[in-house]
Amino acid sequence: MKKIAQGIVRLRKLILTVAVLLLIPSAIGAIATRINYDILTYLPQDLDSMIGEVALEDDFHLASTGMITVEGLPTNELIAMKKEIEAVPGVTQTFWLSDVIDPNIPTAMLPADVQQFMFGKNDSTMLIVRFDAPSASDETMEAVQQIEKLLRKDCFFGGMSVILQDTKALVNQEMPLYILIAVGASLLVLFLSLESTITPLLFNAFMQVNLEFWSGYIRSVGREESLRTLARFTDLIAAGEGDRAARLLDDGLRRFVTTL
Repeated sequence: MKKIAQGIVRLRKLILTVAVLLLIPSAIGAIATRINYDILTYLPQDLDSMIGEVALEDDFHLASTGMITVEGLPTNELIAMKKEIEAVPGVTQTFWLSDVIDPNIPTAMLPADVQQFMFGKNDSTMLIVRFDAPSASDETMEAVQQIEKLLRKDCFFGGMSVILQDTKALVNQEMPLYILIAVGASLLVLFLSLESTITPLLFNAFMQVNLEFWSGYIRSVGREESLRTLARFTDLIAAGEGDRAARLLDDGLRRFVTTL
C-alpha cells in the first residue's frame, strides 16, 4: 500500500490529467445511456404474468393500452378530443362507444352491460387508447405526453404507460434535489471533521469524478465483469498483496481506455 501511495503522489499530475480526460467519454456515455423505467423487464420471464404480458403484446397488441376517464364532457367535445388523440403519432386506435353505435342514442336505451362497461358515476365515460409500440418505448412515452396536453378538464389518464411516464417525470424532477442533499450532507460532515476548508471541497469534487469514471467503466465492460474485478481487487488488498492489486487496477484502466 505504501508503494501505491508513493506512486500516486509521484504521478499526481498525470493521474489528474487522465481523470479529467476520462470525464469526457463518461459524460457522453451517461447522456447516451437510456434509462429503462419499465419495471416489467426486471421480472423473470417465466412468470405467468410476464407470459400473459408477452401474449397480449405479440398476439393481440394490447399490452400498450391506456384508459381515459372523462367526467361531465359533452358528447361533441368528447368526440373532438377522441379525434385529436387518434391523430397523435404512436396511437393505433382510440375506442369509444361512437365506434360501434350512433352516439346520439340516449344512454338509457343501451343494454345494461354496455352501460356498466362504458359509463360510470358522476356522468363519466371511458376512452380506450391503444399504442403502436411497447408500453416503455420512447414512442409511447412521447405519445402519452402529447395526449396529456390534449385532455380537457376532469379527464384522467391511466395505464402502465402513463405510470411509467409519471415515474420518469418524477425521477427527473426530484433527482437534482436528492443529489444536492447528498452533496450538502457530505460537505457538512467533512467541514465538521476537518480543520481545512479547502480539503472537503477537493475531496467531494474528486469523489464525483471517481463516481463518473466508475459509472463509465461499468457501462463499458459490463456489470458482471466489474463485480469480478472488484472482488479480485479486494481479495488482493485483504491478503496484503498491494503490488498485484495495483497491477490489476492498471490492467483494468488500460482495457477501459482501449474501449473509448
